[in-house]
Amino acid sequence: MTPSAHASVPPGFVNQIFASGFSLPVSAVFDPPTGRMFVVEKRGTVRIHLNGTTLPTPFIDLVDEVHDASDKGLLGLALDPAFSTNGYVYLLYAVDPVFGQPDEPEDAIVFGRVTRYTAVGDVVDPGSRLVLLGNGAADGLPSCAITHSVGSLKFGFDGTLFLSAGDGAHPEFPDGGQNILPNDPICDSTFGSEQNIGALRSQSLTSMAGKILRFDPATGLGLPSNPFWDGDPASFASRIWARGLRNPF
Repeated sequence: MTPSAHASVPPGFVNQIFASGFSLPVSAVFDPPTGRMFVVEKRGTVRIHLNGTTLPTPFIDLVDEVHDASDKGLLGLALDPAFSTNGYVYLLYAVDPVFGQPDEPEDAIVFGRVTRYTAVGDVVDPGSRLVLLGNGAADGLPSCAITHSVGSLKFGFDGTLFLSAGDGAHPEFPDGGQNILPNDPICDSTFGSEQNIGALRSQSLTSMAGKILRFDPATGLGLPSNPFWDGDPASFASRIWARGLRNPF
C-alpha cells in the first residue's frame, strides 16, 4: 500500500514521517533518558535513531542467525527496566536454520530463541551474549509451519519478562500434527512426539508454543507465581502464564 492510499487522518492529527530508510521495521522501543529509538528490522538487525538521524552502525546484527521468512524473523525487543545502569537488552527471534544450512524455505522447521546482550554505548558487546530460551530445539519455541512463530517481549511491572509465541501450526486448515503433513515427521524428530500435535500445542503444558510465557529475565526459568508451576523452574509448564493462543503478537 502506498502512502497516498492511506485514509486521511482525522482533524487535529498530522501524518508525519518520523524516521525512514529501514528494512522491514517491525517494532520500535524508546530509551527516554537518551532519546534513542531502537528500531527492530525483521531480517535480524536493530538500528538506533537519534536526533533525526539513523546511526550507520547497527546496534546489533544477527542476520546470519535469524530465520527471516514469511512472518518469522527478529520480532521482539525489550530494554531492561534498569537499562540505563545495566545495559541489558533482550531479543526474541526465529533461529535460522535448525540444520545448519542457509536459506531455509519459509516453511522450514525452526525454533524461537531469547537472548540477552549488554549494550556498550550505541552497540552491544558480542561477548555478553546469554541465551535464556532456545539454546537448541529441545528448549526452544517450536515452529513447524509457515507462520505462527515468535511474537513479542514485554516487561511486567514486577520486573518479570513476558513473551508471546504462536502455535507453530498451519494457518489455513485444521492441523493436528501426528505425521499428517509433509513437515510433521521432521517436527516429530526435532521437538519430540509430545509436541508433534499441530495447533493442539497451544493447549498442551508440555509445549511453550501457543502461549504467553512469564519468566525470570536473569535465568529464563519459570516462577512459582505462574499458574502452571510444577515445582521445576526449568519445565515448560512452569514458564506458562496463559495458554490456548493461536498467534499472539
